[in-house]
Amino acid sequence: MSNTIYIKGILRMIMLSNSERQVAELDFFDRLFAQVSPSASKCKTHNFTKQIKSVNYEFEELDTRRVQMTGYGKGINPRDFILLTEERIRYRVEAIDYYSDPANLWTALLFRCSAE
Repeated sequence: MSNTIYIKGILRMIMLSNSERQVAELDFFDRLFAQVSPSASKCKTHNFTKQIKSVNYEFEELDTRRVQMTGYGKGINPRDFILLTEERIRYRVEAIDYYSDPANLWTALLFRCSAE
């Protein structure tokens, strides 16, 4: 268990047993932890429209909204977006797993959002 989650849990237990004043303090700690949490970082959009399918990436539709994609690149994280087609269709990265060799090879579960 990470120290941040452990400390936040202890703060919740202490503060939830006290008055409304502490609830405001709890909200302060939630905002504080959100600012330092890696998951709170800004989402990026990665443009793959100039990449060649089956050369630079593989793309498999799982259903009408979900796709699995395997490609190369660094810095792609959950909640980021990927543009794939000339029509500028945008997909949100729901989950991503980087391979150990080569380190910049990854596979991801994407959700179709909309045209940009």
